[in-house]
Amino acid sequence: MKKIILFILLTTILQTTQASTECTTTEVMNIKNQTSSSLSEKQQQFKMFSRQCRQYKRVASAALADLYFSQQNYPYAKKYFKKAFQTQAGVNPINNDEMQAKYALTLQHLNIQHLKSRNIFLELRDKYSNTLPKNINALYADYIINQSRQTTSQDLILAALSSTKSYRNLVICPSINVTINFAYNSDEINANSRTQIQAIRDALMDTKLASLGYQYELIGHTDKRGDASYNQRLSEKRAQAVKTALIKLEPTLASRLSAQGKGETELELQGNTEEIHQVNRRVQIRVACD
Repeated sequence: MKKIILFILLTTILQTTQASTECTTTEVMNIKNQTSSSLSEKQQQFKMFSRQCRQYKRVASAALADLYFSQQNYPYAKKYFKKAFQTQAGVNPINNDEMQAKYALTLQHLNIQHLKSRNIFLELRDKYSNTLPKNINALYADYIINQSRQTTSQDLILAALSSTKSYRNLVICPSINVTINFAYNSDEINANSRTQIQAIRDALMDTKLASLGYQYELIGHTDKRGDASYNQRLSEKRAQAVKTALIKLEPTLASRLSAQGKGETELELQGNTEEIHQVNRRVQIRVACD
């Protein structure tokens, strides 16, 4: 008799516990948006939720990844993004473009898988025909600004220029933007860009690219400040300066390089901050495939 009573009591407790957790995406958002709970408390709540609502385990992981991302805890953000993006029977349970963009930024902040980050944003630009929604565009701007602060590696230049990936809505030749610093209102390359020039040379002379026999266009861009005709001339001079520097390092590149300027006609980002102006002052390396 005691065993029966104990069994009924345990069953009642179990049912009460299960009933206290509502297995819905709304419950995930309720946990995520609790202002009175710390991150560690939310983590424990998500773990309990995942145990009791296994069909929403990946959704909970995505919410937790988003929390860690907002706290700039990128190692843990990456860990839970990977759990969220795990597939089952070939189906991705997280079909959220904003989360994909945040994952790309997470990889960039961890200084790993740079090509994957770049491809995620290219695919998003393709999906939206190069007009990203406001929330994703803000993440893309962060990505581009972060990229402009770093020397673009030889490996990333090589991977970008040798890519054979095609897109539905973007008509693009393989290309990559690099930041070359110039003296103010000048086509004189700053000494701190020598490492970047060397990385470009090394990528173009890599046997993988050399075997493809590509011709390359060096395209200069400016920010939108100043006179448009002046910016056009300045962008042409800067592209030519990069070409001259590359040929000085590797004379055999002379027959494979051309230079042109676009002035302020193809801004990478819109806005008036100094960071955005810096991003727009760039040199693009593009395979001549038009």
